[in-house]
Amino acid sequence: MIDTKFSSILAVDDSFIKQSLKVYPNPAKDNLTVSNNGIDITSIEIYNLLGQKLNSYNPNREILDISGLKSAVYYLKIKDENGNKATYKIIKS
Repeated sequence: MIDTKFSSILAVDDSFIKQSLKVYPNPAKDNLTVSNNGIDITSIEIYNLLGQKLNSYNPNREILDISGLKSAVYYLKIKDENGNKATYKIIKS
């Protein structure tokens, strides 16, 4: 006999890093601004809805060029020096 156990879904609380970041405008046309409030960003990546990484950006840049992306919904993933991660849903118009 097979014993099946169900457990709750684990989620990461990204509220700490999100309190220190601002990503705007959303929707965006050509540029996206990532404003950090004193945290050290180590990576910025953009993914499509299939989870495929499309681009990595210099974490020291505040303005990201997204003009080469098609109009669609994307995920922007940002990681800080302590390994904290934040994910933003971005609409490219």
